[in-house]
Amino acid sequence: MDRVKKMIDSYRGISGWKGLSGFLRFDLLILGTSLRGFCHECSPAVAPSKLIQNDEVTVVSASHLTKHALAHSLKSLMEHTPLNKITVKHLVDHCGVNRQTFYYHFQDIYALLGWIYQTEAVESLTEYRSYSTWTDGFYKIFCYIENNKTFCCNTLNSLGRTHLDVYLYEVTHDLIMGVIDELACGIKVRGEDKEFVANFYTLAFTGLIIQWMRGDMQEPPKQIIEKLSELIEGNVLRALHRYENKLPST
Repeated sequence: MDRVKKMIDSYRGISGWKGLSGFLRFDLLILGTSLRGFCHECSPAVAPSKLIQNDEVTVVSASHLTKHALAHSLKSLMEHTPLNKITVKHLVDHCGVNRQTFYYHFQDIYALLGWIYQTEAVESLTEYRSYSTWTDGFYKIFCYIENNKTFCCNTLNSLGRTHLDVYLYEVTHDLIMGVIDELACGIKVRGEDKEFVANFYTLAFTGLIIQWMRGDMQEPPKQIIEKLSELIEGNVLRALHRYENKLPST
């Protein structure tokens, strides 16, 4: 924890950032306009747009910094070590914090794993929940997996597979349900019927992603999305109308 505290203290009051890059070891602690040129070096764990506001320097809380430091260390370890073999001791030694600090923030390594997927990927897709943008959102899912290939594949082949499944299901279901809600405007269809349609497409889409990952991600994501778009075009609306027609007349 001392290393984290020293980093926070060392960057307080700093107005000029050129030449400073040591803080990148723990993802982004402080971002300002002079850091825009360095953004490509930073871990995607913290999106620059979330920290740069009105061209002013924003300081992240110590807790926020520590979580991202732990996340960065876990992802670094997973580059060469199976997740099942990474212990809390390995993690805290790599990160430079103690076990108490880790357990203050996370129950176990799998809780940290879930947090990484939630903060890095899930939260960035809320703006794509519509019929005109869902393909862009789905493409971002593919891009995240490609950009974090070792991390995601390590998760896939470990006891942490559940967290990958939950991540894929959650983000895909959100995108699909956004499309369904939009198309269902003016159509009398029960909530459980909409949920059934969303669940069907979500399971189909996530299954394709897992298959793509197991096939070493050979097929270009845009090609897969084009096929999915053709498959879903008109079919969701048709299904909603069929459910509407099955409703008892009043």
